[in-house]
Amino acid sequence: MATALALLLSLTAAVRVGADPAAGRAEAQAARNAAAGWLRLEGDQREAGESRSPETRMRQQSLEWQEAIRYRQLLQDQERDLQMSRRQERTRGAPGEAARIQGRLMEMDAAQQQQRLRMRMERTGRTRDGVSWPRTLR
Repeated sequence: MATALALLLSLTAAVRVGADPAAGRAEAQAARNAAAGWLRLEGDQREAGESRSPETRMRQQSLEWQEAIRYRQLLQDQERDLQMSRRQERTRGAPGEAARIQGRLMEMDAAQQQQRLRMRMERTGRTRDGVSWPRTLR
């Protein structure tokens, strides 16, 4: 659970307002590395957890559902921020601001793509493990 929080914090750090594009790319790379490490850890834990009791597995499944819901909400928030940034870029385009806004849009796109990839990877892992997930989380 703490690792999921660290992942969320690293993803939101990549979407900071007004960041330098080069710094944004570095932060996005750090967020991708954190997500990859977290996925490896999660896979190791899943393999180790196959010998758990049914109650423990149900609790774990419930936690994973809640986590998937939080990821979906984060993705929707990022999409909203991205749309708002694009709208602002169209309405007021000062020359110095254009580069800053473009960098911010690139960061937000990268974070959003990373989140979608993460959700797709989780979905693939769930179907492979034979776990039945609610339709709304797919």
